[in-house]
Amino acid sequence: MFRTAYHLPRVGSIAVGTDEPTHLGELVGALAGQVEERTVREYRRLLRDRSGDQSS
Repeated sequence: MFRTAYHLPRVGSIAVGTDEPTHLGELVGALAGQVEERTVREYRRLLRDRSGDQSS
């Protein structure tokens, strides 16, 4: 979800702050996942729609 949400490119390192070592492992593992362009477009559309609803 992390990589899909932000559609991040592949990287050699990341910097995060966490009190839970398992969270860091989850973030690093997420970088290996495949991103479905359709899912990213839908997610962004939902965020835009939600943002529009809240500005009223």
